[in-house]
Amino acid sequence: MSADTSDEQPTLAHVLSVRARQQPQRTAYVFLLDGEHERVEFTYEALELAARKWAAKIATMAEPGDRILLVLPPGLDLIAAFYGALYGGFVAVPAYPPRGDRQITKLKGVAANARPSVMITAPDPRTGAISGFDSDWSMAVLTPQEVAATAEPLPPMDQLPATSRPRPDSIAMLQYTSGATGEPRGVMLTHGNLMHNSGVIAQCFEHTPDSRGVIWLPPYHDMGLIGGILQPMYVGFPVVLMSPLHVLQQPVRWLRAVSEWRATTSGGPDFAFDLCTDRITAEQRSELDLSSWQVAFTGAEPVRARTLERFGQTFAQCGFRSAAWLPCYGLAEATLMVSGKERSRPASFLRCSSRDLELGRAAPDPDGPELVGCGPVRDGQHLLIVNPHTRSACPDEHIGEIWVTGPSVASGYWGRAAESEETFAARLADAPSSAGTAEGAPMGEAVNTGIKSPTVPHGREPSPETPFLRTGDLGFLRDGELFVTGRLKELIIIAGRNHYPQDLERTVENAHPMLQARGCIVFCVEQAHREVLVAVAEVKRTQRLHLAGEEDEQAVLRAVRSAVAREHDVQIFDLVLVRPASLPRTSSGKLRRRVCRQQYLDNALQAI
Repeated sequence: MSADTSDEQPTLAHVLSVRARQQPQRTAYVFLLDGEHERVEFTYEALELAARKWAAKIATMAEPGDRILLVLPPGLDLIAAFYGALYGGFVAVPAYPPRGDRQITKLKGVAANARPSVMITAPDPRTGAISGFDSDWSMAVLTPQEVAATAEPLPPMDQLPATSRPRPDSIAMLQYTSGATGEPRGVMLTHGNLMHNSGVIAQCFEHTPDSRGVIWLPPYHDMGLIGGILQPMYVGFPVVLMSPLHVLQQPVRWLRAVSEWRATTSGGPDFAFDLCTDRITAEQRSELDLSSWQVAFTGAEPVRARTLERFGQTFAQCGFRSAAWLPCYGLAEATLMVSGKERSRPASFLRCSSRDLELGRAAPDPDGPELVGCGPVRDGQHLLIVNPHTRSACPDEHIGEIWVTGPSVASGYWGRAAESEETFAARLADAPSSAGTAEGAPMGEAVNTGIKSPTVPHGREPSPETPFLRTGDLGFLRDGELFVTGRLKELIIIAGRNHYPQDLERTVENAHPMLQARGCIVFCVEQAHREVLVAVAEVKRTQRLHLAGEEDEQAVLRAVRSAVAREHDVQIFDLVLVRPASLPRTSSGKLRRRVCRQQYLDNALQAI
């Protein structure tokens, strides 16, 4: 393998070993401790030595294949510990350091599912206590300070016995996401998954060793870890990293880093670009030079045309070019990237009829909402749009669930066989060419019409026996490009974070004694170019007469806002109190969230 390619290496641990041998003094990672000037860095040689120390120390406490829980703040220690886990053949389990009881509960849920042998964490700098640790957890604890004192690192990769080296088909990490009930699910990613998706990203972004990155995203899963930390290692270019908290406090820090480090690649969720547009002042903009920015990737939540337009207009004076936009689509279950815009083409924008979108098809309408294309499916993967009810492939420009198969798709969720079978082993009901959705018919009312088969990019069409990943997202294909239109699973995404409506609804119902149990619906609406959270809650019959006026309504509102902010770190934009038993439900009593949202928009709720 040359110093600039990774094609012949089976794992990222091997890539690190070769880079340390061939480019020992080249900078791999820079971390901005204060988000601005104070920094520490790793060369390839220094990182590989640190990773071998971590691997050797972990090996005294665990066996290859054991899960290693990484509970460290963003920084070089986390990077070294992660590569150390890969180097030693362990399964890395990155997790957010807890910031309160709710986060500790989530961390315990991850630990209960993964059953790690070792937890790597750092003592609280103020108290010296181990972050999030409880004495009844059955795992060993390891800190960076202990590893720094280790004298004997593991031998270099090429000196390890072949049986001790990580293999492409072995599990490299568990990438955790929360289930609908709040129970964490660990996506099992192999070394082969990581290598393949790293190649997908490199191909799409056209990265070279001359690229330079600036990444502030959380380093615990997909976009921040795989796109921000592993991708630069795969290709061999330096990246400047910073804590997401520093950027959320002062968004200008992100763009200053792009400007000062002459970054060619950087990006984030849609909300982050709006944050910059809204909070970076004209005086601050006058100091920025964004002319080096070649790839401004955006994903992880719906990509909005208005966001791209506002940011492009605001920062054009700083040298930002709209040609840099690279909308993309992906998810943790597919490692990271599924599709992305081609660098040589401008971003695609398509206005569609609202009515036709509701009916399940994309019909151009110059006055309709504007959708942003997320490019074609990438590098050996296959993508179909499928009617989720009939499991028949939809023709082009008809909306269905996005199904994906290919080398980047994980094998399932750790310890959850039933959920894995449902999500990762979906199969078409018939061949892609034999059925489609009737023109104008909503999903679930598909008929066999003989409409031409959908476009299936990259290779032959998958057979009905091919297992697919059901993404839970809705979209359509147009000229081979993916347009994402919504979420089948009813996920709520606020400021780049996923929330399940059931969890939020439960919090609202319990926030005040006047509110009815199982009588709340939450959803998002767009307000001032961003998604905001709305709750509609029924008042108990016995309490309705006591709701005397504005003062009582404000008391309920304060209680709900406080509870939701405390439990979920998100703000309620609007709370509507409605009459008992007035929420829309199915005949079996299930809440109808989409109908309720439309009633809210139409001002048709039975509000008190």
